[in-house]
Amino acid sequence: FKQKTAYEIRNCDWSSDVCSSDLAPLFAALIAWVALRERTERRVAAAIALTTIGIGSVMAGSLGTPTLDGDLIAVLAILAFAGTIVIWRRQPGLDRPRTLVVGSVIMAAGSSLFADWSAIDSRALLAGAGMGLIFNSTGRMLYSSAPRFAPASEVAVFAPVERSEEHTSELQSQFRIS
Repeated sequence: FKQKTAYEIRNCDWSSDVCSSDLAPLFAALIAWVALRERTERRVAAAIALTTIGIGSVMAGSLGTPTLDGDLIAVLAILAFAGTIVIWRRQPGLDRPRTLVVGSVIMAAGSSLFADWSAIDSRALLAGAGMGLIFNSTGRMLYSSAPRFAPASEVAVFAPVERSEEHTSELQSQFRIS
């Protein structure tokens, strides 16, 4: 997910990348409806519809800027993210800590192949460790537990909050902002 975010920042307009995160409730509602026959409440569906119109108006002016593949990767990543919410919803008894550890190990192994380890200074390594070991892991644990108690579309509403934290961290590391 982090590698995808860095790729997005370089290959699509900032507004398209951020707005694509707001599609998570729409995708989660659709996937949950198809996979689980879970109905989305009218108030949530209305909010999703209005948000989708707003996303369309923002993204329409920058679609394909600088390349279309950045926009597509942003949307595919949010589609995958919405799918994980539905999986958590479908499997309420799934052992969250073990599942998250396995997922994290697979993601770290895959991402490490693309990392330029010589370019990572100790400050970035400590910040990454703090985010990965404390903040992101706590957030993922809580986020994966939420579908036990709320419909997938409503849990996905919190995706933009999580993604805005990722973008802040990514910008700080890309542009050395402190």
